[in-house]
Amino acid sequence: MRAENARGLRSLGEVNAEGRGFPLNRDYLYGSYFFAFLRERYGEKAIVAFIESYSGKFLWFPVDSNPVRATGKPMRTLWVEYHDWLHARFASPAAPVEEGEVLVRAFSLFSPVLAPGGTRWYVQADGYTRPKLMRQTGSAAPEVVRELEQDTRLTATAGDAVLASELDICRNHNLLYDLYEVAADGRRKRLTDCGRYRFAAPLDDGRIAALRVSAGETEVVVLDPRGAVERALYRAAQGESLSGLAARAGTVVVTSLRDGRWSLLDVTGYNVWSLERASGTLSRWTRASNGVREISAPLGGQVLLTNIEADGDALRLYRLPDAPLEERKAAAEAAPPAPRAESAVAGADRPYSPWSSLRPRSWLPQLEIADGAFAVGAVTYGQDALDLHEYFVAPLYEITQRQLLGSAAYVYEGRHSLLVNRTMTVKASETRNNSREITTYSIKENAQWVSTWRHLALNQRFYWGLGAALEQEKLHFVDDGTSPVQNERVLGLVAGVDTRRAQWLSEGPSQGQWLRLFAETSSRLNAAYTGNVYRADWRGHLALGHSVLALRWNEAYGQPGAEPFQLGGSRSDDWIPLPVLNQREFALRGYTNGEPVLTGHRARVVTTEWRMPLADVDRHSMTPPLGLNRVSLNLFLDVGAAWERGGDPDYHRGVGVELITEPRAAYVFEWQLRAGVAKGLDAPGTTKFYLRRGRSF
Repeated sequence: MRAENARGLRSLGEVNAEGRGFPLNRDYLYGSYFFAFLRERYGEKAIVAFIESYSGKFLWFPVDSNPVRATGKPMRTLWVEYHDWLHARFASPAAPVEEGEVLVRAFSLFSPVLAPGGTRWYVQADGYTRPKLMRQTGSAAPEVVRELEQDTRLTATAGDAVLASELDICRNHNLLYDLYEVAADGRRKRLTDCGRYRFAAPLDDGRIAALRVSAGETEVVVLDPRGAVERALYRAAQGESLSGLAARAGTVVVTSLRDGRWSLLDVTGYNVWSLERASGTLSRWTRASNGVREISAPLGGQVLLTNIEADGDALRLYRLPDAPLEERKAAAEAAPPAPRAESAVAGADRPYSPWSSLRPRSWLPQLEIADGAFAVGAVTYGQDALDLHEYFVAPLYEITQRQLLGSAAYVYEGRHSLLVNRTMTVKASETRNNSREITTYSIKENAQWVSTWRHLALNQRFYWGLGAALEQEKLHFVDDGTSPVQNERVLGLVAGVDTRRAQWLSEGPSQGQWLRLFAETSSRLNAAYTGNVYRADWRGHLALGHSVLALRWNEAYGQPGAEPFQLGGSRSDDWIPLPVLNQREFALRGYTNGEPVLTGHRARVVTTEWRMPLADVDRHSMTPPLGLNRVSLNLFLDVGAAWERGGDPDYHRGVGVELITEPRAAYVFEWQLRAGVAKGLDAPGTTKFYLRRGRSF
C-alpha cells in the first residue's frame, strides 16, 4: 500500500472493476485497509453495521448507499475520506532508503540466487508469456535460459547450474512440486517424480535436503544426487508448520511455526535481518521503501533482493553495509504453551454428496446480432465443491422468428460430457424496408455424448476418446413454409494434443498449439446420411510483444454419402473444452452460410488473426452498476473453400476487424463480446456486421 500511495491511489471505480492492473489483488488490498479505516474513524460497531446493511439488501449492487447506516455518508464521499486516511498512514518515511541498485524491473520477478563466482539467477515474467529463467554473469546482459512455471524456487548448486522446485501435474489429478537440475545452456534433468518438494537446498557432498508434505505430514528428508530419498531428518509435530529451509555444509535449518510462535524469528516489517545465535542479537541490514519480498543467500558481502513496486517488481543488487542499520535483542525463549485438548467433532462420517454445492450462484445476460437475427437470453452455470460435476444452461430467444433456442451441457471430471443444443442458422436474408430481414433459416436440435481419457501435464495435454451424436434439422422458408425434417446419427473417435498457455495480461492463449482429430461415421445407423467423415482442426498461438498472432487450419473430408460441409457466418467457438461431434458448418466471415459455392464434401478454412489489447479500462460505476475491463482489436483474414471429390478448391477470402470487449454488470457479471464487420472479397461475399459472445477460436 505504501507503493500505491506513492504512485497515486486507485479510484473507487477502479477497485470495483477488479481488472488486470497492479496491484493484482487490489480489491483485497484496499478492502482490508478500508475496514481498518472504519474501525479507527467510526468504531467497531461501524464494521458490523456496514456488513449488516449490505447483507440485508435484496439486491447486492446498490453499493453507494451501503455505508450511510454505519457512517452517515455515501460510499463515494467516504472513499475520499479513506484516501486521506491512507495518505496520512503511508506517508514516506523520514529515514533514508537503503535497498540497493536496481538491476531490472518487470511484471514479476522472483527467486533471486547469487551463485559462486557472482553469477545471478532469477525468474522474470512479463505477464504475456511463460516466466523465464534468467542468468547474468558480471556486467554482461542477462540471457534467457529457458521457460519455467510461476513461483518456481531456485537454489544455487555446484557448477554452473541451479536446483529448481517446479510445479506440474502428477498422475492427471494433483499439482505437485518436483526437483530439477537446470544447466546454464537450458538443459533440464528431472530428479524426482511426484515428489512434493516445495523447498530444497544442496549439501556440500552433492546430496539434497528437501522439505516435502505427504499425507498431511511435513518432513525434511535427505535425497541422494539422483533424487532418491535416503532418510528423514525431521518430522513436524502435530500443529507445526515448516515454512522455509536452508543448508550450509552439513547443517540444515528450517523455520517453524508452532502454537502461534515462530521458532527462529518474530520480526515485523519486510526487511533483511540476521540472527546471531550466540548472542541472540537481531541485526537489520535494509530499509526498503516498500519492503523486501525475497532475498538470495549473501555472497561476497552482497545479496540479490526483490521489491514490490507500484507497477510490478524490481530486482536489486544490495551491498551489505559495514555495520547493521539497527540492532535488537531477541526476546528470551519461553517454553511453548501446552497443546490444547482437541474435542472430537460430533457426527458420523458419510459419503460425499455434491448436491448442496451444485446450485447455480450467478447468471450472465446473452445478446447475439448477426445476419438479420436478434437473440437475447441468459447463462447460468455451477459446479460442486470437488469440481467433479460442472454444468451450464443458456436459454436464448430469437426475436425476429420467435424461436426458443439455447444450449445445456454437463461435464463429469473434465472427461465425460453431455451436450444439448437448439440453434438457428441464417441461410439467406435480404434488405426489406431499409432493414435486413431473414428469408431462409434452419433450426438444428442436437445432442451428443463424448468420453475421453487423457494424459496431463501443464505444457502438454493428450486426450483420446469416443462418442455419439444425434441431430434433427428443419429448413424454414419464411415466405413458403417448412421443408421435411432431416435426421442425423453419428458415431465418432476423437484424439488431440493441447499445448496452449494463457497468461495474466495476454489476449487469450499466447503460446502453444491445439490439434484436434475426428473420425466419424453414419454408416448403418438408419440416418439421412451415410459414409465417413474425417477432420483435423489445428490452432496455433504466437506472442508478438503484447499482441498475439493466432492461426487456424481446419481440414475436413467426407465420403459421398456423408452430409456436405457448409462454410459461412461468424459463429463463435464452442466454450466446452471437450470435442464436439457432427460439426458440418464452419465460420467464413463475410459470407452467408449455405451458399452453393461454399458447400461440398471437402472443406478447408485457414484463418489468421492479430489480436492486440488496446486498453485495460478497468472502471465500474455505481449508478448504473456497469463497467468495462479490457478493449482489444482483432484484425483477421479468412480463406476457405468447399468442393466435391475430383474437383479443385475455389477459395473465397474474407477480411475484417473486430472489437473485443469485456463488459461487466452489477460488479460480478462479466463476459466477452466481439463486435465485428467482415467483407467477403469474392462472390457471393458481402459486408456483414455482427455481435457475438466469445472468440472466433
